[in-house]
Amino acid sequence: MKHIKLRPTDFPEAQKILHDCEKEGKEKAEKGGKKWDLGLRQREVLSKAKLEEQDGFCGYCECELEAPHWHIDHFYQRSKCPQRTWDWNNMVLSCVSDDHCGRYKDAKGKISSEKLIDPHSEVEDPRNLITFVLEERSSGKNSRVIARPVGGNQRANNTIQALNLNDRKLSETRRNYLRTYEGEINELRKQRREGQDLSRVRGEAERLFEKIQKGPFSSSLLCCAKFLLDLE
Repeated sequence: MKHIKLRPTDFPEAQKILHDCEKEGKEKAEKGGKKWDLGLRQREVLSKAKLEEQDGFCGYCECELEAPHWHIDHFYQRSKCPQRTWDWNNMVLSCVSDDHCGRYKDAKGKISSEKLIDPHSEVEDPRNLITFVLEERSSGKNSRVIARPVGGNQRANNTIQALNLNDRKLSETRRNYLRTYEGEINELRKQRREGQDLSRVRGEAERLFEKIQKGPFSSSLLCCAKFLLDLE
């Protein structure tokens, strides 16, 4: 799950759309129309601004997003928190899976957003509260990378459940992405076993971590790579 650093002032066009739509939405609602009603151009501008803010990834599962396979999710649902309908800090660009993330949260999550980790929070970083572990099977098949709450944190546990972050297909996809880094991870582990200079190995590991950080599923893959390398 991403920690979305708030940068609304970086997107003045999107902010103007939100301001104008909020005013129009109130007028429409008073006449019995839909309060949340975006034109194609407005939706495109908002989506692309959020995509940039989230570095191109789903704010929940961190898969790579490609148009048109995304939607603007309200972390606090419009039906339960209408006053935040046009709040930039309440909008997360999410993948369109029905099995996890935003759509799952609203349809099946059944846990109030107040009890979840808000990806926009200025005081809670999801990466400090949710960790990921590599679950290997003896056969080597169908292994997964699964989410776990740090220290049994209840908000983290709620978040994992509400977003279904351990959906089988999703957790297997994370494992498949981890395999793309296995060659580099194994090489660094080999260097450690051979007693090569630890500071150099750590430097190579940091470069690997930076590369992982720029790709899909970075939170989960970083956890697994750091665990496998055990350089603390």
